[in-house]
Amino acid sequence: IYRNHDISAFLSSPDETIVDNIPSSIKNIVLFPFHMWNYLLHKQYFFDDSTYITEDGNMIKGSFEEGNISFSISKIEELKKYADENNINFLYVILPGKPLYDEELTSNGVSCYRNKTADHFVKELKKKNVKYVDLRDEFRNSKTNAYDWFYKTDHHWNSDAGLQAARLIAIEINDSFNLGLDIKKLDKDKFKRTVYNDYWIGEMGKKIFGPAIKKESFIVNVPDYRTNLIFKDKFHNIEKKGDFSVLLDDDLLKNYDTKDNSLYYYYLYSNNIVDIVNLDNNNGNIMYIKDSFSNVVVPFLSLTSSKISVWDMRKNENIYSYLENHDDIDTLVVAYTISMIPKYDMNDFK
Repeated sequence: IYRNHDISAFLSSPDETIVDNIPSSIKNIVLFPFHMWNYLLHKQYFFDDSTYITEDGNMIKGSFEEGNISFSISKIEELKKYADENNINFLYVILPGKPLYDEELTSNGVSCYRNKTADHFVKELKKKNVKYVDLRDEFRNSKTNAYDWFYKTDHHWNSDAGLQAARLIAIEINDSFNLGLDIKKLDKDKFKRTVYNDYWIGEMGKKIFGPAIKKESFIVNVPDYRTNLIFKDKFHNIEKKGDFSVLLDDDLLKNYDTKDNSLYYYYLYSNNIVDIVNLDNNNGNIMYIKDSFSNVVVPFLSLTSSKISVWDMRKNENIYSYLENHDDIDTLVVAYTISMIPKYDMNDFK
């Protein structure tokens, strides 16, 4: 490779996209010299798929154009109207994603309109009198480096962030609807936190770098008190009764292979339609519509309520049909990260 190609050009300036300068014959080679990857990870380079690498090695993905929110707003308005007509509380939750601010990318020549789209979406929610909570500022301001909530080589956040988000959502539900969720069960000091070092490599890291990138830590939080849950996942034909571990895929953790599996789905297995019943609680029957970020939110939120039904629109099932056959739901939550706000498939609830 070195004899046949001059690689100095794409190392000369972080303002040039790497893929435009890497010869096509080596673009897809996963055994790219490791010291070269180290060099790149200490520079602020970006790729033509709008993925950017910060100085501390965080991968951030932008968006090429501002998202159209008109479809999403119309569908949220319809769902809110249905909830109102059926005496169901309705809350929209905006979850932060990478980047935390669009300017982090646009100032370096990378297209990004994710937060701008979310800001416009919030304005429309206000106009439509839709109750919402925007968690972006909370996560931006709660750490010296807010990206500590996220995996470096992945767009998802870690279970520390999931626990914090569950706590904030439960507080908002109680404040807005007086539901009586048991928020004390989410106190940080009531959890055992385990860090698996040199373990995790995220989905984004695998897609871009393959095995060349360094691994990072994988964080597991579990309650340090007795729990009594029933977990039902019809897609995986799983029904388990037991403690918090019924929500965790220990086989994935034990047999993790960075080439094939995403360890992020250690919590809640994957993006499915599931039910979690908490036999120790009497308050709160929640319908929670989510994207993959909430895989590390829902398990913790289930500790505060009597039942939580989890829904992911990628399974293409009609939410209204489910609601009409489950008249015991008292609260409907839609929790999406900023990147999902303009997505048609995630917002077409029929």
